[in-house]
Amino acid sequence: MDLRGLLEDLDLSDRLAYDRDRNILFLNFEGLRVRRPEDIETIRAAGGGKRLLKIGRRVAAIVNLRRVPHR
Repeated sequence: MDLRGLLEDLDLSDRLAYDRDRNILFLNFEGLRVRRPEDIETIRAAGGGKRLLKIGRRVAAIVNLRRVPHR
C-alpha cells in the first residue's frame, strides 16, 4: 500500500473537517507538498475562506503537519 502517495494526493476538501459540537476545525496537512506560490493561496482559501465564513465565529484549530513516529 502506497500510504505516502495516498496522503499526497488527498484533495484539500478531504483534509479539512469541522466538529460543530466542539467548535474545532481539523486540518490534516500530513504529506502535503507546496510546490508553487499559488498552492499557498489555495490552502488559505480552503482552510480559512468559505468554510469559516459559513461557521460565522472564531474556531479552535488542530493542524496535523506530520505523523508521529511509532515508539
